[in-house]
Amino acid sequence: MIPALAAILLIQSSAPSLRVEISTPKKRIWVCEPVKLTVRATATRPVTTDPIVDTAGNEAIQTWIDYGTGFVRYFDYSGGSEGVGGQRSLKAGERLATTVVLVNGEVGGQPTVPFPTAGRRTLRVVIRGASERDRGTPTVLGESNPIEVEVIAPSADGLRLLERIRQRPEILRVARGVDDAEFESLLTKFPGSPYLSWGRRAVMVDRIQRIANGLYPDSGERFSGVGRGPIAERLLRELGTELLHEDWGQFDEERLLLAAESMERGKARDDAQEVWAQLADRFPDSETAERARRSRKAR
Repeated sequence: MIPALAAILLIQSSAPSLRVEISTPKKRIWVCEPVKLTVRATATRPVTTDPIVDTAGNEAIQTWIDYGTGFVRYFDYSGGSEGVGGQRSLKAGERLATTVVLVNGEVGGQPTVPFPTAGRRTLRVVIRGASERDRGTPTVLGESNPIEVEVIAPSADGLRLLERIRQRPEILRVARGVDDAEFESLLTKFPGSPYLSWGRRAVMVDRIQRIANGLYPDSGERFSGVGRGPIAERLLRELGTELLHEDWGQFDEERLLLAAESMERGKARDDAQEVWAQLADRFPDSETAERARRSRKAR
């Protein structure tokens, strides 16, 4: 039997060490669509959080979903989140922010996507403490607010993709450094599909890495300069401009971040500052916004 989430078991008798809030930029999603969560945690007293995933594969940030019969643990194959980094100590009042993207994983040992069927679903996250793996007993630092998402059937084009996604859900996450011909083909056929937005990020990161390795991002042919110099800078500026004209839906924060970083590395500093300003204005409570504010102050 899959264990249900019960607040009385998770939040121990003492007050939680973290006040946890979650939000999502998109509360109406298609069946099998990836989901982005922003997790913000404020320490109510000095506390140490675990790394995102420890050597045993345990997640510091755990996702629980209610499919209509009570909360169950959903484990995503991505390994959880981005932004927290390694083990971290917080003083009372200090905050951390991170992004959790749910793509495909398992519930009770059975492979699945986070939202395989239509309906209203509720999810929340739990942040565990550094001592859980040592004692074998969950140490819960904080439990988030619940949020509800409405899962609906996709559009006509989405239905064409859905059949393939059910057969191969891992296609929604493109491994960095791996050429996925099928994903590239789907991206050509369905360039604006929300199913593919998260995978587009990995494709773009690979293109940026090719430039850093002294390769043209599309052809893979080598240019002079080994990732530096005027050719690399021009390519990075062009890539940043390309990103500004795209729409990644709920992953627009990640799109703008890549655009700002590309323009900065391409020495288009004024353009980069404009993008950093957009990030700080559109996503004021995110970790990316903190980076944007630091970049603007450093100028």
